[in-house]
Amino acid sequence: MTSKVLVVDDEPDFCEALRDFLEAKDFQVVAAHDGEEAMSAYGKHRPDLVLLDVRMPGRSGLEVLRDIGQHAHDALVIMTTAVDEVATAVEAMKLGAYDYLLKPLDTEHLDAALERAQEHRTLKQEVERRRALQKDEFSKEEVVVASSAMTKVFEMAATLGRADRATVCITGETGTGKEVVARAIHQASPRSSQPMVVVNCGALSKELIEAELLGYATGAFTGAAKDGMKGKVELAHKSNLFLDEIGELPPSAQAVLLRILDDQPFYPLGSNREVKVDVRIIAATNRDLEAAVADGTFREDLFHRINVATIHLPPLRERVDDIVPLATRFLHEFNPKYGKDFEGIGKEATSILESYPWRGNVRELKNLVERVVLYEDANEVKPEHLSLMTVKRVESEPAAVALPDEGLDIENVIKELIVQALDKADGNKSKAARLLNVSRQTLLYRMDKYGLKDQ
Repeated sequence: MTSKVLVVDDEPDFCEALRDFLEAKDFQVVAAHDGEEAMSAYGKHRPDLVLLDVRMPGRSGLEVLRDIGQHAHDALVIMTTAVDEVATAVEAMKLGAYDYLLKPLDTEHLDAALERAQEHRTLKQEVERRRALQKDEFSKEEVVVASSAMTKVFEMAATLGRADRATVCITGETGTGKEVVARAIHQASPRSSQPMVVVNCGALSKELIEAELLGYATGAFTGAAKDGMKGKVELAHKSNLFLDEIGELPPSAQAVLLRILDDQPFYPLGSNREVKVDVRIIAATNRDLEAAVADGTFREDLFHRINVATIHLPPLRERVDDIVPLATRFLHEFNPKYGKDFEGIGKEATSILESYPWRGNVRELKNLVERVVLYEDANEVKPEHLSLMTVKRVESEPAAVALPDEGLDIENVIKELIVQALDKADGNKSKAARLLNVSRQTLLYRMDKYGLKDQ
């Protein structure tokens, strides 16, 4: 695509000479001879590049430069002047000028400046394209917010995203969508122009986790890459570093992370190159970190550093309003993949889905919907399509209590069990959560729901 250049100079002969030079290089040229004419041409033609004289009658080049900086369309501006003034050059750069050339213009210098400007423009467009793709990719994630609980989660994610320096810890059972929430935080943050860097702490051996986080120099250990490797912490400079399953970090890696959170420099393994980064940590865990601190498997000082702001994701069984919208969204995702035409979920199938315990949460639901779309041919999900799910539920979860013929109020039963667990634990919430086989955060959520805060 031909680049458009606006030439602004009060000397008509200079403008014409520049026009000839630029058009010979396939630029499209527009000329203006004073500040007012320049701003009119700028708004009308939206140039990619501006060659702007500093000294002109009426509005100076610096004033025009300041006005250009207030437009949403941001062309690259190269200032030209016959007077070599350091103060003027510094002021121009402060106002956003890309380059500064002295008259008479040397063609080689001008050529080099134009080439640099075009490369910069191309790079900037690529960054914007990648940023747009990243946002589009996030928008296609399984983000369905139907329940009030998840509405609050994403409202908090947006708030914490803007709080750029705050460390965030996302808690919740496996499969609840902690990485989706982390990406929502990232997209709401001033760091979203850079990709979020993800580390799954539970998928790496304790021998490799430090190398993954810090990077290493050539020959740092047996099997190290020939040219060394930058660590994920360094790659996340000026961005967000998402540490999934942070509760699985071994003690040595916990100490490393604590240094980073304290803004201290570090050294890649086997290197004397000091690295200091500007990174915001977003952590996630399905473990009760407070209990891990109590049993000595997680550092207390690190716990307090990552526990600055927390978001708890309730399990899918506690946000029933999300189940059918999520399942419907997954149907539409898998239809084109398998050439099917499912339009929705029948009433009876809806009842089955909403009564299922979903131990694997959103991840389990997504896998189920994919199996249904893969194996079945229909325009809606029917009870018979869910037979494998219901059989699994009956076989794996034998009834622990007998349901009275007259039925019961399940919410009252849950509330009573929480009260009993707290009594048995003498009010210790972490211990009560273990007795109920739920996370401490889930217990606190339920206590708040049932008005049991003072128990």
